Amino acid sequence: MSNYFLYFSRLSRLRSIDLRGNNLISLPQSLEQLKQLERLDLGDNEFTTMPIVLTQLLTLHELWLDGNELHDIPKEFGALTQLTYLDVASNSLQSLDTSFGACRGLLQLLISANSLNILPESIGNLCKLVNLRLDCNQLTALPEAIGEYVSIFIFLTLQFSFLDFYLFWYLLVVLGSNYS
Repeated sequence: MSNYFLYFSRLSRLRSIDLRGNNLISLPQSLEQLKQLERLDLGDNEFTTMPIVLTQLLTLHELWLDGNELHDIPKEFGALTQLTYLDVASNSLQSLDTSFGACRGLLQLLISANSLNILPESIGNLCKLVNLRLDCNQLTALPEAIGEYVSIFIFLTLQFSFLDFYLFWYLLVVLGSNYS
């Protein structure tokens, strides 16, 4: 596999890579040489941990890691401050590190169909979000910080979560009052 990726690292102007559905379990460190990479699709592979080399791709704007078996996202993930789109749906995530809130440029965050039962308060730092998908998790509450920015969440999906019904109505009331 390293020879295969060696060719990618030589393509220094490469801006987009689609490696969806290739049964990958790791990535080589040489991927960090792609200094202009903006879009990377690693969905539907076999990752159980997020390859640490991804945290060194500082020009990434869009990252797909959906349909893997990720159990966690490393704290170094917060270094990806240029991200605007992140899809980590359909994994086995049980929690998110507080460093997640450092990705303040995120517009779309898809974390559906995981095993999350709580979100870090730092998710409130993601004040540019317009699409937050949380459905099919095990959430029983949302951090209060989300309420501070709920007016900017154009599309907030909570269906099939165990989110308390009264909290859902509270969000609707806050959302409605911010638009009046």
